[in-house]
Amino acid sequence: MDLERLRHDPPPGVDLRPVPKGKRIEQMLLDGEVDAVMTPERLHTLRERPDLVRRLLPDHAAVETDYFKRTGFFPIMHTVALRRDVYEANPWIAVALMDAFEEARRRGQERLRKATSPALALPWLSAAIDELDAVFGGELLPIGFEANRPILEAMVRYSHEQGLSKAELKPEDVFAPETLSHVP
Repeated sequence: MDLERLRHDPPPGVDLRPVPKGKRIEQMLLDGEVDAVMTPERLHTLRERPDLVRRLLPDHAAVETDYFKRTGFFPIMHTVALRRDVYEANPWIAVALMDAFEEARRRGQERLRKATSPALALPWLSAAIDELDAVFGGELLPIGFEANRPILEAMVRYSHEQGLSKAELKPEDVFAPETLSHVP
């Protein structure tokens, strides 16, 4: 049975296999069945088994900050997709969704920065926000096509280079035309 949702022919030398049914990737790492794991989730084994598992880049925040300062890229974590039939029947929905997500982002940032009722109860939160503002120029996680153009261009290029797309696309090819110049 093919478990891939999207057929993917990786470049030569890359071997991709799904995690076998009934196994957990963290246990496979501990058992030596895989050499490394790349995930946005913080692995429990980092805390529970530091004798066996460690970050490849111990000071990853400094490395990521340096990369952002040099390239302007911070990994896009999410995108919103619409079924073509829904979009074609309601083309206004693409811009409405952008506006809704921008409003949610704005409210979340406002809540995070509100010292009297922060979204996260963490020590040194204010200092962390100041540091993030210094790195990102006060604009965390921008929404919109032009605001993200450089990383979108890189993503479509990488997608083609890594065999995820047969043709090298332009970012404009994968977004609703109404969203290209819309600034939420």
